[in-house]
Amino acid sequence: GSDGVTTTTTAAALMAALRRCTLRNEVVPVLCGSALRNRGVQPLLDAIVDYLPSPSERPPLRIVDSSSSSGSRLVPLSQLPPQQLLAHAFKVVHDKQRGLLAYVRIYSGTLRLGERVALWRATTTTTTT
Repeated sequence: GSDGVTTTTTAAALMAALRRCTLRNEVVPVLCGSALRNRGVQPLLDAIVDYLPSPSERPPLRIVDSSSSSGSRLVPLSQLPPQQLLAHAFKVVHDKQRGLLAYVRIYSGTLRLGERVALWRATTTTTTT
């Protein structure tokens, strides 16, 4: 600084401070890149691991259970049978060769080829391919 004092900070200390501030919602790390040319993808994945909370650091996931007779209620995911499929389609795209594709995060259960699955918001079913 202008007072002649030099301060050094290690990369590990800087990353730890950025993680603490991110977890407290005080800052939002911003990274730039291009998935089209595969530039910046690995630093983005590394930043997710370095700065965002792991699942064990988050409150338990709760889902809406509308099957109870008393109406809809929030239920911890841990109370579901482990074989019951629970997944979230977070992106849907159309591929020229394959048609409609859905990117899915599976929270529990197994998604099998040819299986009929219920679509919660669409109140319908579809077959996996």
